[in-house]
Amino acid sequence: MKKILAILLTACMLLSMTACGKTEPNDNSQNNNSQNAGTQNENQQNEAQGVETAQFWLDKLGNADKVLLTLEEIEKENALMRQYWGTDWKSGYYDVNSFPETVDKAWLQDRIDYPHVKDLGLYCKGEKITATQWQERYKNYNFNGMPATIQVKYGVIVHPTAGYDFPTNEIHTDSSLDESENLLQQTFYRMNEPVVVLWESKDKEWYYIVANEFVGWIEAKDCALFESRTQWTEFQQDKEFLVVTEDVKLEGIEDTVFMSTKLYLVDENEPHDLIHGDYVVRVPQRGEDGKVHYTYAAVAKEDPVHEGYLPYTIENVLSLAFQEMGDPYGWGGIDGKRDCSIYIKDIYNCFGFQMPRNSRIQMNIPEMRTKTEGLSVEDREALLDKTNPGAILGISGHVMLYLGEEAGQHYVISMLGSYIPETVTENFGDHVVSAQKVMVNTLDVRRRNGNTWLQEIISVVDIK
Repeated sequence: MKKILAILLTACMLLSMTACGKTEPNDNSQNNNSQNAGTQNENQQNEAQGVETAQFWLDKLGNADKVLLTLEEIEKENALMRQYWGTDWKSGYYDVNSFPETVDKAWLQDRIDYPHVKDLGLYCKGEKITATQWQERYKNYNFNGMPATIQVKYGVIVHPTAGYDFPTNEIHTDSSLDESENLLQQTFYRMNEPVVVLWESKDKEWYYIVANEFVGWIEAKDCALFESRTQWTEFQQDKEFLVVTEDVKLEGIEDTVFMSTKLYLVDENEPHDLIHGDYVVRVPQRGEDGKVHYTYAAVAKEDPVHEGYLPYTIENVLSLAFQEMGDPYGWGGIDGKRDCSIYIKDIYNCFGFQMPRNSRIQMNIPEMRTKTEGLSVEDREALLDKTNPGAILGISGHVMLYLGEEAGQHYVISMLGSYIPETVTENFGDHVVSAQKVMVNTLDVRRRNGNTWLQEIISVVDIK
């Protein structure tokens, strides 16, 4: 596996350290003080660089390469999650392989209309959408053309694509001044993800689909259909594949291939015209008939791929986490970026987990969760002292990976939107720092209510 250990400093650390290093020497005594201050500044900088590398935390462990769970044990966890959430349509986690072959019209219409987007007060291109405009847009649901019983279809994602609550990729926000975060986009799919197709929009440009992590709309051009459920099932059961361990452009594949994507290897007797490369993989395409067709691509061993799932070790979890250091934040996977829970999902999926996409569910994985409600700060610290690096910590609306303790402070890494520095003691909402990237911080940073993240932790999920 190709490991990239990023070494970055946060802006606030750089500023504070630069200030510490400034002196105006006028005599020998001041020169000595300046040298001492410079040495202290260098030590602080080295320490800051250290906590922002995977190796710093791995060096504190004696068995970081120990396999925490085997593939068989991971599949038991997946089965438990499917059993726990897979039948609840509002859970955000679905068992696509147990989905029925037909659905009822009334049920499907109710499910499609469930997000109630017309009640969200959304804006598009700076203008608030009126109830009349929503009614006109709703015609694309194609309810008038829906039969009493719908035969579902089976597909695969052929291009990385977004999942929406409504069949449009126009940006919808909750403010006329905001045109960045699309509140209708909820997730982002990788190539080769299996989906169940329930319905097609009136303009035939959108599919309403079920995937393991989401129910909603995707652009039809990014999905190809199998001839039968049997073909679709066989495609998922192929045991020979590569797992992509970081976002990469690969020769012969049009799109960026994102971390956790599975690339299926060709069979020995499968005809193709490639004579180079260490591996040859199938690349799914959507034909003019909307069905699955394949091209082929060569992949080198030097590319960031692994034969099969990665071994589930602390070393591998932290290596994947830190190679994304500094990557930009993107709500719902907008523009192929990640938010906090997609970041967690992509890392854990490299080991064979079918991780939920929603942060609320990630922090409530059955049998692996320790609730922290009612625990004192001291009890929380004691719990963390027994927690593996790489465990998932959850606070309301945010998930992160635990790293460990250093100099009396507990550290985490996450895809972070914003935070309040630990030094702020009042008017907390006036001191929000926009991070918008993967970064390391202590659990002493604050939320808008003034509490530290340590005080706000809801659960600790240590999957071992």
